Amino acid sequence: MSSPTLRIGIMPYLLGRPLLRGLIADGPPDVEVVQAVPSSIGQSLIEGQLDAALGPIAMTLAHPELRVIPGLGVACDGPVASIKLFHRVPLADLRRVALDTSSRSSALLAKIILQRFEGASPEFVTAPPDLEAMLAVADGALLIGDNALVAELRPPEGGLPPWQDLGERWKRETGLGFVFAMWAYRSDLDRGRARRLAEVLYASLARGEADMERVADEDGRVRGIPREMAYRYLTENIRYRLQEVNLAGLARYVELAVELGLLPEDTVVPEGARMA
Repeated sequence: MSSPTLRIGIMPYLLGRPLLRGLIADGPPDVEVVQAVPSSIGQSLIEGQLDAALGPIAMTLAHPELRVIPGLGVACDGPVASIKLFHRVPLADLRRVALDTSSRSSALLAKIILQRFEGASPEFVTAPPDLEAMLAVADGALLIGDNALVAELRPPEGGLPPWQDLGERWKRETGLGFVFAMWAYRSDLDRGRARRLAEVLYASLARGEADMERVADEDGRVRGIPREMAYRYLTENIRYRLQEVNLAGLARYVELAVELGLLPEDTVVPEGARMA
């Protein structure tokens, strides 16, 4: 029998703090928050250790049995600032790319951009998110989350190589936004608890939106990110309420990934992603 407490997973990055605000600031007693990198969070949800998670979209696409909370997620409509592909040679000439192990969704996006829009066919390897170490074994490196966001503040020895913001490149190529993650929950969650889940998640984001200046100040400081940079990132780069431009971008992402053989042919956008 499932616990009456809702166990909700989310990544520990700055971008998740507005979504968490109402769950950790005088949060409801029936919610437990678990934080881990996106790939780990997704796996915990699939294995039944969590009731819901801010799941990377690639994980949600791979598990059509999951349900999603409509209208909420992590998205962009242009530069995202925290998904960066660093490169020592032109993108079309990349021979080996080290992919941050933290997120399959961003790795898949990088493969689409390189293969479809650059005509490149590099070898892809996974690596811990250490830019200097990644570039020691590859001529390209994908970083996500806070590591990508602050890379210019803490450049590796020898300086920071050029980078491509993948949200910006996606927008330029498709004219669409992108969805990186959505709140997903297990299909065996009973209806009452699913309604409660949606209720607390919508309320938590509303609290985060109202407290955005404090979130940027407090959580940015903890991560060594200047307040102005954190606020701009949370309010200009990241979108938490999914619009049609984001969902259309998600559909295009699926279409291209299937076309390139990166996702199975029967992959579809999660049912219920749009607000009713």
